[in-house]
Amino acid sequence: MKNVIFSVLLYFLISFSWAQNLNYYQSNAVKVVADTYYGTDVLGNYYYSNASILYKKTSDKIFSYQNVSLGKISSVDTLNPLLIVVFYADFNSCVLLDNQFNEIKTINFNQLQEPLLLSLLGLSSQNELWFFDTLQQKIGLLNYNTLSYRFISNPIENNIVHYANNYNYFIWFDKLNKLHTLNRFGVIDNLENPYPQSHIILGNTDDVIFYDDLKMVYYNLQKRQIQDIYVDNFLGKNLWLKNGILSTFTNQEILTFQIKK
Repeated sequence: MKNVIFSVLLYFLISFSWAQNLNYYQSNAVKVVADTYYGTDVLGNYYYSNASILYKKTSDKIFSYQNVSLGKISSVDTLNPLLIVVFYADFNSCVLLDNQFNEIKTINFNQLQEPLLLSLLGLSSQNELWFFDTLQQKIGLLNYNTLSYRFISNPIENNIVHYANNYNYFIWFDKLNKLHTLNRFGVIDNLENPYPQSHIILGNTDDVIFYDDLKMVYYNLQKRQIQDIYVDNFLGKNLWLKNGILSTFTNQEILTFQIKK
């Protein structure tokens, strides 16, 4: 029994390394009237919705967008400020917006040559979108210009509970709390979950944060390095990470946190 415990501990120490803690302090607070917060982009613009109207708040303007025919917004990807991806799961459609919130394109996945039924959608690179098709139970990439797509995973055996994406990775927890990453080449890495029972956010590159209402940890996908995160007045809800800057939404207010130097 002792040998088994030692082996487990040894595997954990080899797989992950702990580094100095990260400490964040509150740097800004912005008042908004919102029911959902979708994050802050790399330019510092805030995205949120209220009563199915999507808003973008810049330093001096507020843009709005509403599509009554598509109903409730399921998710908004703000990875690229010049190409906002608004997903409407109930109508199996998405709308691409420019930085002025003008419509670039509307895609109805029911009308593709070979239809898809999507539950998850996010921006990748090279004019492509990550998607999860509930019919095939597979993750794929769709070119939003040509509307061609390809599946890059085998069927996902266990339901996706929490997920995040950036240009290079799609990362998720399944219902068994197992952690998986998928890159654009279809390579899946099944990782030891450093923080079970948590939510997940993914930064611009290899930065991952796991959090719940009580605790938050940073994880680097490439280095497999873990750091505890301490945040002043952390409330553990609707977190977003861009360029090392954390933001969160609570009580009609968006709070921004930066690393203590």
